[in-house]
Amino acid sequence: MPKPIYVLNGANLNLVGVREPTIYGTETLEDIRRRTETRARNLGLEVDFRQSNAEGELVNWIQEAREQADGIVLNAGAYTHTSVAILDALNAANRPVIILTSNRTRELHDALKRRCLYHWIDHPNLEQVVAIVRRRVPGATETLAVQVSAAAGRLRTLDLQKSPGTAEVIDWVQALNVLGLTVLDPSTAATTLGSVLKYREDRDVAVGAGLAWVVGE
Repeated sequence: MPKPIYVLNGANLNLVGVREPTIYGTETLEDIRRRTETRARNLGLEVDFRQSNAEGELVNWIQEAREQADGIVLNAGAYTHTSVAILDALNAANRPVIILTSNRTRELHDALKRRCLYHWIDHPNLEQVVAIVRRRVPGATETLAVQVSAAAGRLRTLDLQKSPGTAEVIDWVQALNVLGLTVLDPSTAATTLGSVLKYREDRDVAVGAGLAWVVGE
């Protein structure tokens, strides 16, 4: 008789949809559970969807899956990067395991890459980034949010070691805001470029491309 697929969610994932919704979205873990169960039924599968903030409980569930489940889908949250105990439990599980994480920004060994399925998510569009920035930096004007978001988009077209994401856009707007700067131009960009580009080599690439181009002049 087929056994369920354990879908295990780790630390703080009970706050999905509540914690920083401007960054992580408004879909709750309960929404994800219902969507997962519906998809599983359409595929003729059964899922057992669980969440815990306790590392030990996740380990117990993984061990339980050795006898009670046909596979494991695990989003361990922050434990993905820190838990030796969870890794040991997975190694002993003797069950197909899918680990949900976002490791594209880390260097992975080719042997591990071959075991990964990649799903690419594009950066938010300009309007979405501006909305996020306005929520995170209430004191920023819409004009400044648009200018910085657009400039970050241009920087992402360059060959950089670390292209700026939405978090760096927020940092850039905050830096300008703290300095009392209300317009992004070549001069203010030069002053604050270190808040968005974290490598000297990336700064050199941006300056070489022309700060007037970066700010859209």
